[in-house]
Amino acid sequence: LALLVVLSNVVKIVCLILVLAHVLACYLVYLGLLMHGFGAPNWLESYELLNRDIGYQYTRAYAWIIAQFTPSPCVINPQNTAEQISVLIVIFTTLPLLGMLITSINSTYKTVKENDEMRRDLQRYLLLSETPVELSTRIMR
Repeated sequence: LALLVVLSNVVKIVCLILVLAHVLACYLVYLGLLMHGFGAPNWLESYELLNRDIGYQYTRAYAWIIAQFTPSPCVINPQNTAEQISVLIVIFTTLPLLGMLITSINSTYKTVKENDEMRRDLQRYLLLSETPVELSTRIMR
């Protein structure tokens, strides 16, 4: 049960990160297309992605965003001020999320550990106080 609580919290935060990455990837594709429409240099043009289908553009943008969450290298770089500002926003958004993930895992682990210790203490007390087995079993549930 304790492991499920930890996993549940981690899954919630990972899902939040994935949804945020989706929104930001969509925004980056839109931004690239918008900058192309204005005739400004953009990442889609620089990496020869304008003629690729939107799905491929999205997956490259998604990989770009996920690379900002992790220490993995990213071969795509911003090509104009708007794209650079967007990447900075992504980085400043991901830092608190990663901190939140680490804090949540630590907090959940600490709570689970404390609950396990309390449960062991209770079992020890019931054993030492010679509590009837049936009662001890009901208490421990």
